[in-house]
Amino acid sequence: AELEVYPPERHQSQMSVAILLRKFFQSKGFTDITIQNENSKNFGFHDYSISYKRGKKRETWGLPYESSFHQTEFGKSESKHGIELNTPVFSNEEDEILFKEVVNYLESVGITPARNVGGTHIHLGTHGLKVKDLSRIFKAYIKVYDKISAHFSPDPKRSSVSQPSLFFGKNHLDYQDPESLLSEMDDGQLYFDQGPIIYNKKYDTLETRLFNSSTDPEEILYFKEFAVRFIRKIIEDDDFYDSLEELSMNEILKALEL
Repeated sequence: AELEVYPPERHQSQMSVAILLRKFFQSKGFTDITIQNENSKNFGFHDYSISYKRGKKRETWGLPYESSFHQTEFGKSESKHGIELNTPVFSNEEDEILFKEVVNYLESVGITPARNVGGTHIHLGTHGLKVKDLSRIFKAYIKVYDKISAHFSPDPKRSSVSQPSLFFGKNHLDYQDPESLLSEMDDGQLYFDQGPIIYNKKYDTLETRLFNSSTDPEEILYFKEFAVRFIRKIIEDDDFYDSLEELSMNEILKALEL
């Protein structure tokens, strides 16, 4: 997940937030804790990260430069400094417990949601998916985007990203060129990487981008559950996919057991 938030008043820099996280991870007994920074591709700013060993597993939380806070949709700089916090890949209940603890800790020291500017982006792995699956997922979002948007009530910046998108690198999945997708799209168009759900080439993930900024771990995990269950249902249940346009949002949520 990517969490775009405002840091505490006394800890405005990415490095300061990394130091706060180091303090927390030390309190958990994690070992080999390292803070790193490197030049970002974004105008010479720095990307930070903090990593540690939890048992035999090494995990990294990213604190990259986030341009959303420095350029609004109106072309003016945002006056309040914000940060993006990237979680490690989480796959089990123990990971979710740690996530809740980290977010609750950061909220206790003053982190706040970046309303109207930032969002919560949920990344889902694409392992095992074929191009036809991804095409189906994007089409499903096109069909029900208005219903989903009304349910989650995205802030202005989120709702301004209203055109579903599609982008695939030449070496992804079936090793097909992006142009090969044209024959699979009903309207014969190839969408690009701005929208409520995109293929993120950098991480090889499906990135759901329509959720608001939040520092409530339960709300963020609800976002995650919706994204996971909706995509799984689209792929596995032909009847659900075929009836999407007729279903109300309440019926969709019931089908997802949410």
